[in-house]
This record gives sequence, structure tokens and C-alpha cells, in this order.
Amino acid sequence: MTPKWEKIAILTSALAAFVAAVVAAYQGCLTRETIQISQATTRPFIVIEPASQPHSLDVIVLRAKNTGPVPARVLYESGKTWVASKPLRTAVDSASHHVLYPTEAVVLSEITLGSPQLILEGKQDLRIGFCTLYESISPGDTRRWVAESWFFFNPKNRKLEIWKRDEGSEKADVSACHIDELIPKEWFESLEPPWRNRE
Repeated sequence: MTPKWEKIAILTSALAAFVAAVVAAYQGCLTRETIQISQATTRPFIVIEPASQPHSLDVIVLRAKNTGPVPARVLYESGKTWVASKPLRTAVDSASHHVLYPTEAVVLSEITLGSPQLILEGKQDLRIGFCTLYESISPGDTRRWVAESWFFFNPKNRKLEIWKRDEGSEKADVSACHIDELIPKEWFESLEPPWRNRE
């Protein structure tokens, strides 16, 4: 082989090795992205919401609903209600064993208010915070998530509205969620009820 063809052969070999390395790197990235997408789309999503709008505030029913594509196991639930920034005694904080299949829901709490008239008139504010710890029932999936929902009652339209929601932050090595530990610092920063800024 002449020196010229030797150089061509060396360059061709180097080019082939470079292309192979690029393809391998691309496939590696693609595999990682595929795994991440797969994990994101094969997990339950728990949403905490009112079962119906409590227009008269006789009873407020909150439920957990699985909006994800795979079944969820609810492990813990915790919630608290505040009227005029003071907590009610009927707080929820306990382990749970509910299994929710896609689109299924379960009642978390039925909140009864002794005298809601001042809330209905907008003279007192009503706030509710709730969290659930949950996991997938899929074998081998050790991930766990905490869903939070923070509500306030709007007397203008007589609806329980969302102030803040997190549908499932991944948590590792946790066995419970406690609403008192999750209260956002701005939850009580303002003495003004949240609904005053809503149309």
C-alpha cells in the first residue's frame, strides 16, 4: 500500500471511530431521556380537591383523586383548617392505606364549621391546608411523593379556591407528611384574606 492510501485508510478508520463514538453518546443520552420520560409518565398523580363546592359551608368535603395513569397507594394524610387565622380542633394527621386506581377518589376529610355566617359575610377568613404522602403500587418502584393543596373560601362567589398547589414533589425516605411542617411562610404573612385581591 502506498503512503497515500495508508493515510486515507488511517483517516477513514479515525472518522469511523469518531462517528461510532458520537452515535454511542447520542444513544446514551437518548436512553437517559427515555428513562426520565418513562418515569414521569408511569407514576400516579394525587390531586387534593373539594368533592363539591360548599356554597353554604354546612360541610366541606375534601378528597384525594388519582389523575395519573397507574394506581397509587396513599400512605399518610394530614390537614388543618383555620378560621380567622386560628386553627380548629378537627385536624387530620394519620396513616392511610387507600389504594386509588386511575380516576378514583377517596374522601380525606369532612369539615364541619360551628358558625359559618361571619365567613359567608366575609368578616372572617377560612383557610385549609392538606397534604398526602403516596407511592405507586408498581413492584420495584420505590419513589414516594407528597401532594399539597392550600385553599381559601371566597365569599364573593362562595367557592373554595386554590391558593397554592403541588401535585407531587418527590420525597425520599419519608414515612409521613405533616401539614404543620409544610405551611408556606406567606400563608399568614398578610392579615388580608386572599379573596380580597380576587375579582
